[in-house]
Amino acid sequence: MKKILYIEDNKDISEAVKIILNNAGFITEIASSGKEGLKLAETGFDLYLLDIMLPDMSGWDIFEQLKNKNIGSKFAFLSAIPISLERTEELKSSGISDYITKPFTKNDLLKRVRKMFSKKILYVEDNQDTANAVRILLDNAGFHIDIAYSGKEALEKSIEYFDLILLDMMLPDMSGWDIFEKLKEKIGGKLAFLTSVDADLKRIEELKKYGVADYIKKPFSKDELIKKIHFIVMET
Repeated sequence: MKKILYIEDNKDISEAVKIILNNAGFITEIASSGKEGLKLAETGFDLYLLDIMLPDMSGWDIFEQLKNKNIGSKFAFLSAIPISLERTEELKSSGISDYITKPFTKNDLLKRVRKMFSKKILYVEDNQDTANAVRILLDNAGFHIDIAYSGKEALEKSIEYFDLILLDMMLPDMSGWDIFEKLKEKIGGKLAFLTSVDADLKRIEELKKYGVADYIKKPFSKDELIKKIHFIVMET
């Protein structure tokens, strides 16, 4: 279970956030000041959720003090101070995973916290409507998802690490199988097919022995796809 430290001086807000996160399966502790937060941080957390304005120091000061000591931890701001998209991107380039503005809804908070811990997926699909539908579905399920519309684009994007590359079988410039062959020994993540091309159970088992994580047939139900993707990326 992921451990979160929420540093917030407003007791009502901090208690409400703690309940939301704990009920979602996180282990959450709260601190009401920067000094208290820095002391608690010595025990180590997966995510530090920081208010900007605190009685003794700013959330940015806390981030600066913790970022080099907590390698692998994530940091996010949860603040009433609005900022521009450009400034948000600057913060992300500095190591901030997200900037969540108050007020927020329970669902938005959970979605964004989960996304900080989520797996990255590259979906290779030349049909734009299908690609967008799957993108929305997996994004709402808490995954980071990128799209490649051709084999060439997929090979270029695969330089970046993805936990899963999801391949259509039929693409305009090469087959999904060609991409699989080129990538199977080069990437650290997993490869699976999401395709309308039929394959019987025997063939699917053969593909799995060859290194294919799964073979998902179109059309699929939303629940089925999410369940299968969760199983693939969480399987050791």
